[in-house]
Amino acid sequence: IIRSGIEINSDNKLVFLNKINAGAKIYSSKEIEIFGEVDGEVACDGEYMIVKKAKKGSIIFNNEVLDEIKTLSFISKNGIKEL
Repeated sequence: IIRSGIEINSDNKLVFLNKINAGAKIYSSKEIEIFGEVDGEVACDGEYMIVKKAKKGSIIFNNEVLDEIKTLSFISKNGIKEL
């Protein structure tokens, strides 16, 4: 679980298995895979991103703010595909 106030700034692929709480900020220049709920801010500049659920949180993929993610989704430059 990534708690409020935690900031992660990475040039590596990141994988999260649990929740990212409101107030947490995650950034990676590579891919990010999140298998928990996102309430914080996540920004990814990699080739793809996998997000399970993001109702309250902010998802930014390659500088584009995305709408709410309701189900497990694969996000790439070609768009969003629900898995």
